[in-house]
Amino acid sequence: MKMFLKGGWLLCFALVLTGCGGNDRPVSSASNRSASASSGPSSGEPQPAASDPALDKIWRQAAQLSTTELQAATEKLAEQRSLADRSGASKSKAKAVTNRLAVYRFFNSQTSAHFYTSSATERDSVIASLPQFHYEGQAFWAVATGTTGMSPVYRFFNRQTGVHFYTISDSERDFILTNLPQLAYEGVAYYASKTAGTGLSPLYRFYLSSKGFHFYSASAAEADRVRNELPQYTYEGVAYYLPTSEDSSVASFMGSTKVLIGGAMPDAIAAAAPFEVRYRYIHSRPAASPAYYTDSRCSAEAAASGWWGCWGGTWVAPGNDVTYENNRAAQVTWQGSPRPQIFFWTWYSLRDLGDMAGHGDGPGEVEAINRQDLLTLYMNDYRFFLQKIGNSRNMIDLEPDFWGYVRSLGNPHNVPAKVAAANPTDCATEENSAAGLARCLISMARKYAPNTAVGMHVSCWDWQNNLQGCRQDYLNLGAANADFLVADVSDRDAGWYALPEHGGYNNFWTDEKAAAILAFYKTMAETVGKPMVLWQIPVGNMAQNNTINHFQDDKVDWFFSHMDQVADAHIAGLLFGAGHHEQTGPEHDGGNLVNKTVNLWNAGGTPLR
Repeated sequence: MKMFLKGGWLLCFALVLTGCGGNDRPVSSASNRSASASSGPSSGEPQPAASDPALDKIWRQAAQLSTTELQAATEKLAEQRSLADRSGASKSKAKAVTNRLAVYRFFNSQTSAHFYTSSATERDSVIASLPQFHYEGQAFWAVATGTTGMSPVYRFFNRQTGVHFYTISDSERDFILTNLPQLAYEGVAYYASKTAGTGLSPLYRFYLSSKGFHFYSASAAEADRVRNELPQYTYEGVAYYLPTSEDSSVASFMGSTKVLIGGAMPDAIAAAAPFEVRYRYIHSRPAASPAYYTDSRCSAEAAASGWWGCWGGTWVAPGNDVTYENNRAAQVTWQGSPRPQIFFWTWYSLRDLGDMAGHGDGPGEVEAINRQDLLTLYMNDYRFFLQKIGNSRNMIDLEPDFWGYVRSLGNPHNVPAKVAAANPTDCATEENSAAGLARCLISMARKYAPNTAVGMHVSCWDWQNNLQGCRQDYLNLGAANADFLVADVSDRDAGWYALPEHGGYNNFWTDEKAAAILAFYKTMAETVGKPMVLWQIPVGNMAQNNTINHFQDDKVDWFFSHMDQVADAHIAGLLFGAGHHEQTGPEHDGGNLVNKTVNLWNAGGTPLR
């Protein structure tokens, strides 16, 4: 069975599609503009076939033809520029590419393959009908038509391996047509450039001899990792050059091309500066009865139970908290003009499920996900939460701390969870593990809250001495399937922690400490190919007097004075707020957060990187 893609060329699908790749795949470490997948082959996969020397020789010849052609194009361009210089002719100004074509990426959990498509229709069909394909977002940009300086990229389908091959080289295309009859020519996939230039970045090309197919990456970080850590992949050089998202400020997260600023704050503060995000927690035991979800008004029983859906009391409809906050965020103004904000939810209910299991945080949570009765209640509650969000533009931070407890037990694929039995409606085909649970929660958000971005909370308490383990665990969890990562900076002001009765330790930042932490954030963002959002950043400043709601801290001032470093770490949002009722809030800080946000806005903000 095959399916048409944009431009009329065909793509392997269904049974053939499951073979689009294989194990021995590269460890992904893409930037937030190049989605990535988890690393390492899954257990039970077929082993690579033995390398075919004759086939390897043909591919080496083909690669050399491509390299030669790209080098010739570069030399020709240099000669043209030199002639223009000598003749005094004015150089044409580099133009931003305006007819970009997004190329999307999936990870096949059954085969460890990657699948790419430039068709939004096919992307949506795969999401809807092939649950083993985990959507990872946009992989890179290509060009839709053959404008000046852009050449066709030719596409082949290998009938033997089920893998597609791309080349921009006319000579390589003709060589393959002559020497590799198992590759079916499918025409032009999209357009790219044979030469480097302003607004263009390379697509790197590798060859895996044991499988006889190629791997491509638009991420320099990922390409470096493949070269350094996977010697079985032969680097063949640059395949061609693709439009970056920097020109015309195309790079964006949640509709913004700048680092988002927001936090937990009252309405008056939210309207006092151009804040873009508000946040709060959702956590409680799940609804004790399905009737809670369908009541027109919260029953006395539901309200008394402490269930989050009836936090407003018996006079509100179930789930009113979500709809109320979204309506409130949509009505915010700043300087007399509408300023709708994104609402950011920290979904934190496995902690309460752990209490129901009888062992509280950590052990109870991990035990609860392997109990069908408890996990069913949790899944029903999460589905109702997503349904109340509906089409609103929200963000969800999934389960702070929980993933850290999972990590303490080893590979998340081996931590049992009754995923399929607890939610056959949405996740019947997911793996019965903590990794399967993470993927299930993300896929449910795609289904019930399509305009909502889902973030995996990074709970790597051992990152300073086990960074590689943290990276691998989040790849195994499927963090590349999410839209962003979340890290909490500190739940309390440094001045509070400095008091003897609270431990008396130093939680203030130095440039050295901040650089190390930002390097960790950047590593995690590049590992899974998704941006980082920092949450629960203390609001205190050094003008405070270390009394209740007026504790000192230095992080607001540090972040706003180092925004270039923030962007370099692929941080897409800074969310400030007190993590404890005694801490400094934006309504208590003397206007420091408001003033710095306004000043950043007036300066034009900080572009995402």
